[in-house]
Amino acid sequence: MISFPSTQRLVFGATVLFSMFALAPPVALAANKVKVASVADYAKCVDHDDVDPQLCLDGLRDFVKAHPEQAFAAGKAVRASANHAAAIPFFATALSSKASARRDPKVLCADPDVAMALISGLSLPGGDGSVAAVAQGILFKTCWNETHDAVLKALTEAGGSGYLASNLCPTLAEKKQANAACETKPATPPAPAASPWKDVERKGLRAEGPARTFKGTEGRTVTLVKLSGQGEAYLLRFDGFRGEWNGRTILHRAVPAGSGYNYVTQAGGGSWTGFVVRDGVHEAYPLGDKGPFEVWYDDSLSKATNPQAVVDQFMKQPR
Repeated sequence: MISFPSTQRLVFGATVLFSMFALAPPVALAANKVKVASVADYAKCVDHDDVDPQLCLDGLRDFVKAHPEQAFAAGKAVRASANHAAAIPFFATALSSKASARRDPKVLCADPDVAMALISGLSLPGGDGSVAAVAQGILFKTCWNETHDAVLKALTEAGGSGYLASNLCPTLAEKKQANAACETKPATPPAPAASPWKDVERKGLRAEGPARTFKGTEGRTVTLVKLSGQGEAYLLRFDGFRGEWNGRTILHRAVPAGSGYNYVTQAGGGSWTGFVVRDGVHEAYPLGDKGPFEVWYDDSLSKATNPQAVVDQFMKQPR
């Protein structure tokens, strides 16, 4: 049975309520939580338009912690919901020695969902603890024989300029595996100079739309607020991190990248990507701390955040 959060309130007449509950399983309310009691529950959860899919995913994570033998089925369900990279942690659990003791890892690796998730995960920024790093471990240590054909085909098609190449080519070179995307390209004329960073005039800034707050482990949060009338300019507030960005609100600009966006600012004498969004995966890279840090959308924190207060803090803080 799925337990939906109290924030997802529906206003219906008595007749509509009766009809809804006659067709759906009973609903128990909990504060900003979705309790998932099975993989099938997760599939039902993501089909509900009135429930944030991230809450469904969080509920599935809790379920798999208590039932690791269901990790592979959970990964397939997440992959099928279009968040391919988000399936990586579930497949990693499924392929661990404890969870897969009764199943042949080769059989699990040969499932096409694994290759699709790996390609998506390896298309994200790398780094210790990142989804891409977990995907590298699965590919090179556990599932190479079963998945490398699909992964290398995707690499060839993507070329040598993206995250897929940076995550794969160094290890492929060590394994003496040739791929056209990893070949050194001949020198080319320097690219035109990038457009100068466009700051904003702090006076009179207004928020556009609600705030979106993402919560990670150990009290980390990232809050996004779009600025009105400033193009793709966003304010990102970082809390619970180490380094100079902790407790500060930093101007970023959203730049389309692959299946999502990079939120880019100016820091350390050049361009800096502070936040990455890909296929439902959100990773923070605060200046002065060792990222990436995966965070998840939190509906109750978002609704409790006054977006204009974030803007006002930005206008008041020293540059």
